[in-house]
Order: sequence, then C-alpha cells, then structure tokens
Amino acid sequence: MLVTRTKDPSQFLTTGDVAKLLGVTNQYVHALIRKGILPVSDQTAGGIRLFRRFEIERVVEERKTNPPRRGPDKGHGGRPSTKKEKTETKQ
Repeated sequence: MLVTRTKDPSQFLTTGDVAKLLGVTNQYVHALIRKGILPVSDQTAGGIRLFRRFEIERVVEERKTNPPRRGPDKGHGGRPSTKKEKTETKQ
C-alpha cells in the first residue's frame, strides 16, 4: 500500500480491504462511496482510495446492528401481471 511517510499504513484500508471486511464486492464499495456512506480519507498518487480503519470498523458495527435491506427476490420485480387467470373448472 502506498501512503505518504507521515501516515501509518496499518491505520488505512484500500477498497479491496473494505470490501472483504463488509463482505461485499468492490463495485458495491464504490456505490457506497458515491452515496456518501463510506468516507474516503485519502488517495494515493496512483488513484488508490484509502479509508481510515476506525471509520470502516464503525460502519461494520452499524451494519451488524442495522443490516441493509434486501431487495426483492429475483423474478418478483417489475410490473404486476395484467393477465387474468382462468378459473374455469372442467366437469
């Protein structure tokens, strides 16, 4: 991990580290950054985003006590069906 000499590298996490801690993908971490849920502390010259360990640990604890909502199960989204079911019974 590339950080400036004045910073302790063990106190910072990369996007990949954060994804592992949260149990999510890197893409989801980037979405959380865009939404303002994960604060980026610094960025290296190469463009690697760095996060303060204690801030991410706080987010992990928040997720344990208040987990994110799950979306709808696959196959249950979209518009409701407009077709009427046939209820005829054969005799």
